[in-house]
Amino acid sequence: AHCNCTCIAQTLGLWVQPRLGAWSDRINRRVPFVVGLSLIALAGIATLVSAIPLTRALGFNATNNSEDDDDSISRTTIVMAFLGFAAADICFDCLLIPGRSLLHDNSSSSSSSSDELFTGFQLGGKLLALLVGSSSTWKLGHSADAHFDACFAGAAVFLMGSVIAVLCFVDDRGSTYTILSESGSSDPTMNSCGAMDVETKQKSCVCGDEHREILASSSSSPRSILIYNENESQTDNKTGDEIMSSPSTYSYKPDASVLLCTVQAMGWLSILGQAFFWTSWRGEEVGCTDLVLSSVVGMATAGLLPLANARFGSASVWCGSELSFHLLMICTGWVSSSGSAPRVIGALSGVNYAVHATNGLIVATGIISDPRRRAQTIAMVNNTLPMAQLITALSGGAIAQYFGGGFESVFVCYGFLGALVTSVVWAISSRHGLFPRNI
Repeated sequence: AHCNCTCIAQTLGLWVQPRLGAWSDRINRRVPFVVGLSLIALAGIATLVSAIPLTRALGFNATNNSEDDDDSISRTTIVMAFLGFAAADICFDCLLIPGRSLLHDNSSSSSSSSDELFTGFQLGGKLLALLVGSSSTWKLGHSADAHFDACFAGAAVFLMGSVIAVLCFVDDRGSTYTILSESGSSDPTMNSCGAMDVETKQKSCVCGDEHREILASSSSSPRSILIYNENESQTDNKTGDEIMSSPSTYSYKPDASVLLCTVQAMGWLSILGQAFFWTSWRGEEVGCTDLVLSSVVGMATAGLLPLANARFGSASVWCGSELSFHLLMICTGWVSSSGSAPRVIGALSGVNYAVHATNGLIVATGIISDPRRRAQTIAMVNNTLPMAQLITALSGGAIAQYFGGGFESVFVCYGFLGALVTSVVWAISSRHGLFPRNI
């Protein structure tokens, strides 16, 4: 049942994410999507935790009355819980799109470590979840259900506080670009700048500490101008209409995009194989310790990643890390699940998680540099996650069963496939210069 729910949720996620990114870019807003997705996720968590009383409130039986039925929870209650889980799962995946887009919108060109910082916070949340979820000291009355409910309640409170903070302190209106119609300004932040002559080719407007380039149309549409933040690409001698209509203003490599998503999907496949089956292979307590160490190593890697990217290039660091991680997963086929070697492998896997969650997006912004497609670009890369989740849910158990029930066979198969595909893509991209090097 869990596999079926995962398949349904991830299939829906594959459909939702690109449309969400396109919608965010079209209206040039991020905060409404952060707030909306967070509220839906909160509703999903509440439904999951309160599935039994909610089922009863709707007039259905929450438990089975038949003594012959081994399962005391009714099918309606299970469906209710899975609906809440699916809604929260989809929204949490989708939140990365407006979240990272908002971060990019408000980062200057000199702030190259914004993605690494975002990933560091992600890994910090993963570490906290592992510690709280697996620590017996947090269990209330030694009840697994109470412990489960308390963990989700804490997550919901934290998420609600984050939403309130975003609403109070973040203003994303016109953060990427603003189209001004008629003679007035549709961006409230521009009202303090005074009147603007739209007949001029290019002017500079200083509002507080912000410096914006104002590109005015002097052709057939003199009333439409486009405003870009200081961190955007240079568009000298381009009118507003030309920028909005010309696809050649920014770089876009469709072939490179396909190769990038292929490598990213292979990376997620091995990462999710480890996430789904590592504790089953190592044991719950030992496996959780391995994953905690992985998160700690990942946080340290996120802090050092800007230096590595500056020295070797983001694309090389990304491909090299992905290949190394796949080789680590292959090594699990030749070690004992009870030895110390798996702990080392588990800890080192944190290096790739930090690189995987960061550099794939950095390379993507070099392939597709148009700020008007920022959320769509992030959605394209992020959509490899539900794709890999779907593949893992459908094939992971079957692979383990085919090879006699050993979960190391899943790690080896995913690792071998990932290493092969990543090597081929890296060779092709290096030969044809598809991935940018100096980012």
